[in-house]
Order: sequence, then structure tokens, then C-alpha cells
Amino acid sequence: MAAIGLRELKKARTRQLIADTAAGLFAERGYEHVAVADVAREAEVAEQTVYNYFPTKEQLVTDREQQIQDRLCDLIRSRPPAVTPAAAIRDFVLESVDAIRG
Repeated sequence: MAAIGLRELKKARTRQLIADTAAGLFAERGYEHVAVADVAREAEVAEQTVYNYFPTKEQLVTDREQQIQDRLCDLIRSRPPAVTPAAAIRDFVLESVDAIRG
């Protein structure tokens, strides 16, 4: 596997910073009370930079959708036979909600 280049690493870090900043602001103030400009200012990037990574405000919320879906599927697939799918994902979901609140 090829090593990730410095440029790609910086882009990934910027994307993560923006997503984390948005999540924190949404948890603190509520989605409706946060503008993309607020996210940019808090992340110390230009508003256009936010839009380069996330074309819409909604995508700031769903950024980790695929990672979460993959994790849920893994938990369901690896559960013991006697455990329901809901029980298999329960702790992960509760921890995720706590992290969002925190």
C-alpha cells in the first residue's frame, strides 16, 4: 500500500477539523442556530474551504455516515447467535449519542 502524501494528509486533517468543529457547534447551539460561516470561523478556515469539503450544510452532519454504517454492520455480523441485532448495536449507539452530547 502506498504511503499517503503530505498534501492528502493535510486535506484529511482539514476535513476532520471542519467536521469535528461543526459537530461541536451543532451539539452546543443546535443545528438551526449554526451557520456555515460559524463553522468556518471556529475552525479557522475560509467559508469557501468548508464548502470545498462539504458542498451543503447537511453534509456536515452526515460526514461519518458510511463509517457508522460499516461499524453497525460489523457489530451485527459478529454478534453471538442469541443476541438480537438491536442488542448488538445498542452500546455503540448509546456511546455515539453520549459523544455527540459531550
